[in-house]
Amino acid sequence: MTSRLFPRSLAAALALTVVLAGCDAADTADTSATATVDTEDAVLTVASALALDGGGVLEDAAAGAALADIAPAALGSPPDGRPPFTPRPGCTPTRTFDAATFVYTLTQDCSRTSGGGRFSASFSRLATVRFLGADGQPQAERAGATALDFDILSGTSAFVTPRGSHRLLSLTADFSVTDLDRDTVTVNGTYNRAAADTLSGPRGQRTLAHELALTLADVRGPRGVRENWHRAVSGTITGTYHAIRTETRRDGTTTTREITRDIAITLPRGGSDLAEIAMGGRRFHADRRTGDVRELQ
Repeated sequence: MTSRLFPRSLAAALALTVVLAGCDAADTADTSATATVDTEDAVLTVASALALDGGGVLEDAAAGAALADIAPAALGSPPDGRPPFTPRPGCTPTRTFDAATFVYTLTQDCSRTSGGGRFSASFSRLATVRFLGADGQPQAERAGATALDFDILSGTSAFVTPRGSHRLLSLTADFSVTDLDRDTVTVNGTYNRAAADTLSGPRGQRTLAHELALTLADVRGPRGVRENWHRAVSGTITGTYHAIRTETRRDGTTTTREITRDIAITLPRGGSDLAEIAMGGRRFHADRRTGDVRELQ
């Protein structure tokens, strides 16, 4: 009986194939694990940028809805002699009015705390407000207006939670608020925000310097200032997220990489505290008020 041996070259090629296959599997596993970690850190920062009490997207949409109300006379008359704007909770507003352009310039300085001090935030905004009549032309006052333009020119924000901190670096927004005479107004527009978040936990410390470019589509909420406004709002927010993520491990070593994700945020009706965030092929639940990520799906 004779035996036939593999040529050495063929045996070597097969061995190399096995090794490479193992490497490919390991690389795929590493890439998948990295993508999972990146997505989970990204959603934490997006939830922070959404949070109403942190001066996030929902707070700015709520500020637009507040302008749709006609403030009670008990608030008094501002120096410009025109009806006042109803202030948001924890906010001190000031404003000026340009009679030539019918444009109000509004500043707000705000602070919020909750959970016995576990969550604390301070934020400010510089914005312009212009009321529009039924003919689409600007007018001096809210009374008789059917829509308003609410443009955020700049903003600051900083808040601390048990999981980390958030610091706003830049902010602009271009909102159109319609249905002013209905109980529920509609907010549409674009929102651009840059911030730096520091996260801590079993993975060590991570810093994410990120940019958000968002579009609000038919985000609907109660007119004026209402208790638990965040629970009554509904609609969708879509956009993109880009970040530089730097991780500092417990041994002092660091790694840096880029993260880019598409975002879809759904605000379900029905008095929910939760927003649904879809990112990286996964879905998350985030508290609309504090940005706390409660559940992963």
